[in-house]
Amino acid sequence: MKDPEFIALRNKFLMGLGFVIIVTIPLLFLLINKFGDTRSSVLKSFYAKDTFVIYLNNSKECNFCKVVMNKLDSDQVNYFSYDISKEKDYKEVLYKLEISENALDIPGVVFVVEGKVYSNLLGIDDINLLDSFLETYHLKYTK
Repeated sequence: MKDPEFIALRNKFLMGLGFVIIVTIPLLFLLINKFGDTRSSVLKSFYAKDTFVIYLNNSKECNFCKVVMNKLDSDQVNYFSYDISKEKDYKEVLYKLEISENALDIPGVVFVVEGKVYSNLLGIDDINLLDSFLETYHLKYTK
């Protein structure tokens, strides 16, 4: 086992293995942290304690959702559209919104201030209710 070629080959292998461990593992953690976050932008905004508006909808079952979305767009409200039929983290979002699945009535608008629910309007079936909600909280874009 004192063969110099074997020792040199072993040392090269160990150096290569050490390099892979030192470089590859931290790079792998960096990539996982950067691209592995599957939380929705709504949850990210909650954790960042932002102020924002969430438009809750269900593209599969809601007939009035398009009307509400058009109203929000025409009033130039800056909002997150959150489709509960497509998002994977909707149960966590509902928990953050302090809304149980049984009480959830679509379409809805929730106003969040600094990461805490300030007010909500669920089960919108009259565009005038939405208009009043937007005016009350000054959520319409004004020039």
